[in-house]
Amino acid sequence: MDRRECGGSGPRLCALGAGFTAYLMFGALMFSALELPLELELRRQVERMKAAFLREHDCVSPAELEGLLRRLAAAARSGIPITGNATRDSNWDFPSSVFFVITLLTTTGYGRTVPITKAGKAFCMLYTLLGVPITLLLLGSLVQRLMGPFQRAPVALVHRRWGLPLRLAETAHALVSGLAVAVCFFLLPALLFMKLERDWDFWESLYFCFISLSTIGLGAYVPGTSRYPGLRYIYRLGVSCYLVAGLLALLVVFETFYRLWQVQVFVHLFVTRERPAPCEEGQPTPARPKAEGSRDR
Repeated sequence: MDRRECGGSGPRLCALGAGFTAYLMFGALMFSALELPLELELRRQVERMKAAFLREHDCVSPAELEGLLRRLAAAARSGIPITGNATRDSNWDFPSSVFFVITLLTTTGYGRTVPITKAGKAFCMLYTLLGVPITLLLLGSLVQRLMGPFQRAPVALVHRRWGLPLRLAETAHALVSGLAVAVCFFLLPALLFMKLERDWDFWESLYFCFISLSTIGLGAYVPGTSRYPGLRYIYRLGVSCYLVAGLLALLVVFETFYRLWQVQVFVHLFVTRERPAPCEEGQPTPARPKAEGSRDR
C-alpha cells in the first residue's frame, strides 16, 4: 500500500470518527431534552393512578396491585393484548407468523411479538443463523439485477436522447428515484395506514414506514388493529409484501446514490484500497493473466 495514501486517509478517518462521536452525543442530548420531561410526567401520572386505585379499593393491597401490574406488563411484552378480549386474535396464526418471519429475516425485529417457549426461542436462533445470510444474499443479488433496468438503462437513455452529460444524468436519475421511492413507499403507504389503523395519525404512520423500511424496527407501532377485522389475515400478508418490496426499493436507491461519482470521491477520502506490493529487486514481475479469448501467438 502506498504510504502517502495510507498516511493521508488516517487523519481523515480519525476526523470522521470524531465527527461520528459528536453526532452521537448530539443525538443523545436531543432525545434526552425532548423525551425526558414527558417521561417524568407519565411516571408521576402512573403513581397518582395507582394511589387513587388503592384508595378507592381498600381491599386490594399495594403488593397485590404491583403483582397484577407486573404480570400484565410481562404479557404485554410477549405480545398479548391486555385490554379488550385477549383471547380473540392470535399472534401465531399463519399470516401473523409470516409477518414475524419477514421482520425476523430482514432484521427489522419489532420486538412486540416474540417466541415465548424455550423450543421457540431455540428454533428462532437456529432459523435466523441460516436465514439472515440467505436473505442478505438474495436481496443483494436482486439489487444487482435491478440496477440494470432501473439505473443503467434510464441513465443511458437520457444521455443518448437529450445529450445530458453522463455524470449529470446519473445525479438527476438518483434524485428522481429517491423522490419516487419516498412518495410510493413512505408518503402513500402512510396515508393508507392512517386510514386502516384505528389509532394512528399521519405522522405515526410515516414513522412506522420509516422505522420498518430502514430495518430499525423499534416496535412502538406494529400494524394489526385494522378498522376492518374481517380482512385481518389479508392485511397482515399485504403488510408483509410491502415490507419486502419497500426494503428492496430502498436498497436499489441506496446503491444508485452510492455509485454517484460525488459519493465515490467522498468515500475514497476515508477508504483506501490495498494495492499489490512492489516486487523486490531481483524477483520477476508476476505475469498478467491473459484476456479472455486471447490466443498465444
